[in-house]
Amino acid sequence: MNLSDWGRLDAAADRFVDAVELGRAASAPRRQVWNLGIGARTMFLLGRFRDAVDWAQRSCDLADQERWTAFRPWPQAWGAHARLALGVHPDVVREDAERAFALARHLQDPCWEGVSAKAIGLTYVAQHRDATGLRWFSEASTATRRVTDAYAWVDVDILLADADAALRLGDSARAEAVIQRAVGQAARGSMDDLLDRALRLVVTTGRG
Repeated sequence: MNLSDWGRLDAAADRFVDAVELGRAASAPRRQVWNLGIGARTMFLLGRFRDAVDWAQRSCDLADQERWTAFRPWPQAWGAHARLALGVHPDVVREDAERAFALARHLQDPCWEGVSAKAIGLTYVAQHRDATGLRWFSEASTATRRVTDAYAWVDVDILLADADAALRLGDSARAEAVIQRAVGQAARGSMDDLLDRALRLVVTTGRG
């Protein structure tokens, strides 16, 4: 998970494959649920969208078998990200993302709320409804910052989605403010992949 946060995605993917197998060999289904779910994000970030869908679904299925409801919104949300990237209709993906968000809100888990709200926002952006997408990205950011020990990677990832949508909408002031926050957080957390993405957006704004 740390490797993925730092942007060392290929190494992270290899470790997740090992971790899932170790969980299976040890008859530790919850470890499999966790590693499949967290690994689904890495597969998505690598552009391995079909693998991401597969890992997310396996995580959800095992979570259901284990009645581990508290973790389910995370893989469900990343499955939504991957399905949207594969071209599934945004309305269909949104239904799944909304279910993940509703469960996360019920669980009052700010991280799960944030990533699922971001997925909902992306479905609107995919339909060129950027203003609505921005409202959901704001909802996502508010959720992740509700606690003092928020998962920084998720917060920065949401900020980058927000900035990208703001640029598409022509709101350069919002984009610049959000990117500035993203750059600072990514640099402090040694999140090189997110920092690279943020700096590319800086260039897009004409400030680079």
